[in-house]
Amino acid sequence: MRRNTNRKLVSRLAAALLLAASAAILPAHADDAPPTVVTVTSPLIPWIGTRDRALPGSIDTMRQPEATLTDFRRFAEAFVAGDTETALGLQGKINYQITAAAFEGQTYFVAMDESGAGIGPTLVLNPAATRELILEAPHASFELGSGEQGALLMARLGARATLIGGAHRCASRTPSTCDGRTGVCGTLEAYRDSDAAHAIFSRFQVAHEVLVDAHPQAVVISLHGKAVDTKGARTEVIASNGIEKNSDPDHATAATQLRLALADHFPRPGALVSCNWPADQSFDYRTLCGTTNIQGRYVNKDPDICSAGTTTGTGLFIHLEQDWPMLTPFHNNWPTIDDDTYFNALAAALEKVERIKPVAASD
Repeated sequence: MRRNTNRKLVSRLAAALLLAASAAILPAHADDAPPTVVTVTSPLIPWIGTRDRALPGSIDTMRQPEATLTDFRRFAEAFVAGDTETALGLQGKINYQITAAAFEGQTYFVAMDESGAGIGPTLVLNPAATRELILEAPHASFELGSGEQGALLMARLGARATLIGGAHRCASRTPSTCDGRTGVCGTLEAYRDSDAAHAIFSRFQVAHEVLVDAHPQAVVISLHGKAVDTKGARTEVIASNGIEKNSDPDHATAATQLRLALADHFPRPGALVSCNWPADQSFDYRTLCGTTNIQGRYVNKDPDICSAGTTTGTGLFIHLEQDWPMLTPFHNNWPTIDDDTYFNALAAALEKVERIKPVAASD
């Protein structure tokens, strides 16, 4: 796998790597020493899949106090900027831990929730990124395979980062203040405030904003799973740019470019559709277009990401719905995922997306 070195970030983290090598799997907080980056011996993919996740209905509310979110933002900003000393100094205050984990010979830096509550997201940084690409899995514990898919695509494509949701999207018993409704938690109701794609006062949203602000040219992909269609076009994959009522006949947005690049893998009409490609409007498919996804609204520069969709945008957001046969191999068969035809087709298609630019040599 070809990679160029993200020199600034690597240099800032070099000291942390040396500490990590000597710290091995020692606790991050010793009474007689400052915290260090911990190295884990497990491979990155299975290790992130073992993180604590709050279960459905197990929490009264996931809404985080403003002071908590402020502290987490400071931590995330330092971590993403490569200011390891500041991030290590803040991690204890927010019950997080920075670790170094390896996959296919590459070291990645991971910030993870160590509170035991299973609420906070896991943020994985690639210090040798080659593409302006960020992968996100807000429903990782509900849509199994999406978290692993994000990490695997990051490794294959040299993406900047992967952000993986913590709590189950139905963990909280309190509704989100943002718009939209769903039946995934049992009855048709407002999204719950544990649903990271629809909850504004969350650590996931803060981490998303920090990543986007640090890398404003990056394409952000929100990875999702859906039930298998039994009627209509029996659509397997739905791509969308998250912009309401948007038609993209000139395929100017990253989502439409991905849909067209993937076409050869889905020869059956209607198996692959875009919410924005005019020709696909002839198919009867579920309109899972991510227009209420607040991460997409943030990327698209919506002035009110919680309560109103946008009819214009940056074209840098991709909302990707994949049915279970497409997604679950990333959870069940990740060690042999290189043999999976969909994974290979998706990675190859993303390499063709014109809006995904290479990381600048000076970055």
